[in-house]
Amino acid sequence: MSSQGVYTLNRKMIEDYRFGNGNLNDLLGILPGVQYGEAAYSAEQVSNIKPSEVSISGTEGKATAYLIDGVSNNSNLNNQLGNTDRNLLQDVSGHSQELFLNLDLVESIEVYDSNIPAKYGNFNGGLVQAQTRKARDEVSLGISYRQTADDWVDYHNFYAPDFDGSDTLDNAVFQKRSFSTHIAAPLTDKLGVIAQFQYLKSQESLEQLGYLRLQEQTNYNGMVKFDYAVTTNDDISFNYLYAPYEGNYFDVNAINSDYTVKGGGSTAILTWQANRHWGYMDSQISWRSSRNSKRC
Repeated sequence: MSSQGVYTLNRKMIEDYRFGNGNLNDLLGILPGVQYGEAAYSAEQVSNIKPSEVSISGTEGKATAYLIDGVSNNSNLNNQLGNTDRNLLQDVSGHSQELFLNLDLVESIEVYDSNIPAKYGNFNGGLVQAQTRKARDEVSLGISYRQTADDWVDYHNFYAPDFDGSDTLDNAVFQKRSFSTHIAAPLTDKLGVIAQFQYLKSQESLEQLGYLRLQEQTNYNGMVKFDYAVTTNDDISFNYLYAPYEGNYFDVNAINSDYTVKGGGSTAILTWQANRHWGYMDSQISWRSSRNSKRC
C-alpha cells in the first residue's frame, strides 16, 4: 500500500501511456495535482521536443526535486527568463532538469505531491523519482520508430468567394522523428547488462520576413547499466547516462539572427545495496555534469 500523497507508475503504465515526445514530463500530466504551464498549450509546442515545465502542488518547475536512481537531476543553470523568450540575446535558455530522460529508460516513477519523506530536502514543491531499467535473466531486444510529418497531412484551404488567389500562405512544413532501441542480456550467472539509445529530432518551418525557414531540435538519450549480484544479499550496479540537447533557432523578425542552444549532460552512478540481519544499506557514489550554452 502506498502512503498518501505518492503515486507510483510501473513499467506497464509507462508503456500504456506513451504519447507526445516520450519524455518524463509528458507522463506526469496524467496525475492529479500536476499542471502544465501556459506555454505548454501554445501552437509552437507541436514541434518542440524540450519537455514542458510542470507544476506540482502549485509551485514552479524549478521548485520540484527530480531524481534519477536517487541522484538529483535538477539543473543549477535554469534561467526562467530564458525560458520565457529564448530569442533574448542576454539570456541562455535553461530548464529545471539537467537531462531530458526518455521513458524507454525508465522502470518505474514515484511522484510525491505531499507527505514527502524527510530524507529528501532543498525544495518546496513536489518530488519525482525515476528508477532506470535493469538487466533481466533472459535476453531482450527492442526497436521502435515513430514519425509525424507534413507529407502525411492533407491540407484543405478555404477562401472567401471574392478571393482572387493573388496572396496565399504556404502550408506548414514540419517533421518529428523518434528512434529507440535497447538490448538487455545476462553476461554471466551474476552479471547482467542493459544498453539503450534514443534519438529524437524535430523540424518546423517559420516565416522570417517573408521567407520560410526551418528550425530544428535534436535530443539523444543513451544509457549503459551493469548489475552484479556479488552475493545473495549484496548487489552492485553501475549506470552511465548521456543525454545532450541541441536547438538551431532564429528570430523571425530579424535577419542574420541565427543562434544555437546546447544543453543536457551526463551522469554516472555507482550503487551498492546490502541486506543484513541488522538492516538494509543503500550506498551511492555519483558524478554529474551539465552545460547550457548559446552561440550566435
